[in-house]
Amino acid sequence: MKKTLLISLLACCFFPLIAQQNTPKKTKVYQAWIKLNNNDNPVKGFFYEVSDSSIFLTGKMDTSVIHEYNFRNINLLKVRRTKSVQRGIITGAAIGAGYGIISSLNWIGEYGFLSEAVSVGIGFAFGLYGAGVGALSGTIKDRIPIKANFGNFEKYRGSLQDYSLKHEKGVPAKKFIHQFYAGFSTGFTFASAGFAPLVPATGNKGMEKTGTGSKTTIGYRFTKRLGVNFSVRTNQYSLIGASKTADFWNLDAFSIGPVITFPISEKFRFDFLPSLGYAKAYLMFNNEEIITGSGIGVGLAGNLVYDFSKRWLMTAGLGYLTSNQVYSVNVKSKPSDLDLGFGVAYKFGKQSL
Repeated sequence: MKKTLLISLLACCFFPLIAQQNTPKKTKVYQAWIKLNNNDNPVKGFFYEVSDSSIFLTGKMDTSVIHEYNFRNINLLKVRRTKSVQRGIITGAAIGAGYGIISSLNWIGEYGFLSEAVSVGIGFAFGLYGAGVGALSGTIKDRIPIKANFGNFEKYRGSLQDYSLKHEKGVPAKKFIHQFYAGFSTGFTFASAGFAPLVPATGNKGMEKTGTGSKTTIGYRFTKRLGVNFSVRTNQYSLIGASKTADFWNLDAFSIGPVITFPISEKFRFDFLPSLGYAKAYLMFNNEEIITGSGIGVGLAGNLVYDFSKRWLMTAGLGYLTSNQVYSVNVKSKPSDLDLGFGVAYKFGKQSL
């Protein structure tokens, strides 16, 4: 049931996005605020066009009046897509609700006939939290420091064309890309049969092979094709027959490795992420950590990535981790698990797109 539900969630999230690749592109409208060198009050309008030395704004969407601002007069440009707050609320609420429901699936059966209601309630609570985060993120404006400098203008011109209503044909030599990003993902994890076969524990009747996991990621891109990625993950498997949610096996790890990107389309790409790091397995029983192991962890992962805005991206993928564990009870084991999950990430930039 858990596998089917997660696959359905992933399909619902990504199928419409994939389908969009075969449909005509919608015109995106961006609002702009320009701080001029000779005026403390920024001028406002809709981003209409960027030339080789100027930015053009319209006062209304009918483009009947167009204003030109040369780079020599521009100190700072701020841009934000129209209705970005509303889109942030909807996206954040959907992601938050999905995460809440997935996280609560480990507890199904703990509350009897109320289990489904509890799961929906948790999803609703996380959905509200996600809506708040989405609304906040929707207020963020892209900041482009021109500072009356042609070098700065040329550096960002390629990316500024993405805002334009006119769709310029010329392709500049340079195009700005974000380098730092941070993300979070969650989903299901499937443990190997040999996770802890030789580890004794009083009252331990074994562990469920399907659990839930989460991962936090920080990354840096050198180019569009190559980067480096650091991640911290925690996967949890409840005990068979245990009545308390505090009774579980965990396989946690932090790792680092390269990111190798294979573009699929303008918005989609596939990231391959091999990694090496430190892993820790431990058994919690009656709110006490009774067995602990540690060892080197080796991972392989593949993510399908969709850039649904200039700063936000959505991921879905598979990850595999294996490690050699030496436990505190002088027993060795080689636990491994397979992760299936989805998440979001945010791209950072200092006063940039």
